[in-house]
Amino acid sequence: MIRILRRISSAIGLVLLGGVLGYWLSDGITDLRRMFLPPSSQTDAAAAWDDFAERLGALGHRILQDDFPNGADRDRAEGMKHLTHIIIEGLRWEFDHGSPEFASLMIANTDSTSWGAPNVDNKYYRARIDGSSTYTLHGNAKHLHDIAIQTTRGDIHQGHVGASETVDLSQLTLDEHGNFSLKISPEPQQGDWIQQGAEHTILSIRTYFVDWETTDFGRFYLVKDGTEGLAPEPLSEREAAARLGRAANWIEANLVGWNRWFRAALLGTNENEPIAPRLVEGGSSALIYGGIPLRLEDGMALVIEIDDPHAEYFSFQTYRRGWYHPGDYANRQTSLNQHQAHVGSDGKIRFVASAEDPGVPNWLDTEGRGDGLIFFRYLKAENPQLPEVVLVPQADIVSLFPADTPEVNAEERRSTISMRQRHVQHRFHN
Repeated sequence: MIRILRRISSAIGLVLLGGVLGYWLSDGITDLRRMFLPPSSQTDAAAAWDDFAERLGALGHRILQDDFPNGADRDRAEGMKHLTHIIIEGLRWEFDHGSPEFASLMIANTDSTSWGAPNVDNKYYRARIDGSSTYTLHGNAKHLHDIAIQTTRGDIHQGHVGASETVDLSQLTLDEHGNFSLKISPEPQQGDWIQQGAEHTILSIRTYFVDWETTDFGRFYLVKDGTEGLAPEPLSEREAAARLGRAANWIEANLVGWNRWFRAALLGTNENEPIAPRLVEGGSSALIYGGIPLRLEDGMALVIEIDDPHAEYFSFQTYRRGWYHPGDYANRQTSLNQHQAHVGSDGKIRFVASAEDPGVPNWLDTEGRGDGLIFFRYLKAENPQLPEVVLVPQADIVSLFPADTPEVNAEERRSTISMRQRHVQHRFHN
């Protein structure tokens, strides 16, 4: 089944790639020029700042154009918040983690710096590497559900496609305390090893959490072999100016590129109809993704039904169009995984996407919005199926569930949200 899906995925991927390229080339030459702009050659700090400020100001106006959500006050406020967070992420990536010689892991794509539709059950780490060197990743994975480690040619939103095979928890040698050591290099190494390509520039780590009651998130340390105990040279004005220019490139490409990528990928899809799960270029080699473009009128809900996919991991999560960041998963129930989802007495798993609380398990809160996206993920699934969906009035939701389905009252929902808030704060902020 997986083999067939991969073949179908490859064909679909080529079609989508053509669509993406056609869409980019037919609309937005200015955006493309900015996305692939070489690093700034200015060596004067004042001039570099002027250039950076001008480009950010232009981005603030860019997100008010028709291909971004800006029709309501809430949309425009969200756009300002998203751009601010992407600016922070881009600057940290260039200035705090810009050297492959002295590589360091950056916690990325958090609850406040989300981009590219991240998985809310993941904690993401990334580091700059060069494809000709050897690095060692030390870590502790004792309490992790899973981990995905790979190297990539760069960021997809900057046009860099290509990744190594994924190393997961089952492939790591852990000692009695959960510690491991992984070599990252172009040539084979003794012990655990991941092969990076000559053009690979990023090490990517995703840790998986399915039980949000846990507060143990693993520990990791990366070093380029031979640089232990050494210090980098002081940053020069020329290099600082170049990094500021590269940060602007990254920010522009992230904001515009992901919006264009998803808009092109969704061409030809229908509202409230599932998109078949498939592998995504640059994503984990063991993970397939599907989606549902959501459009709900007032008082309507979408009931989503699946059989047990018999997966190592699966989840359903909401996302915002335009920005492609997740729903407010700390303060609302906008995501559910296999540990959190209720299984009906008939063996079916039913989710409800709606603006109002339906009072049943597996509610996916749309945060009062009528449009959005639901992405679902299957990791190592035996039955990676296409969900069945039914669009119904809010009042008819309960009729689609088994009679013995438990009712979820306001106090129970609030308790769940409190747990989510604690987990997210611990995962990212302390």
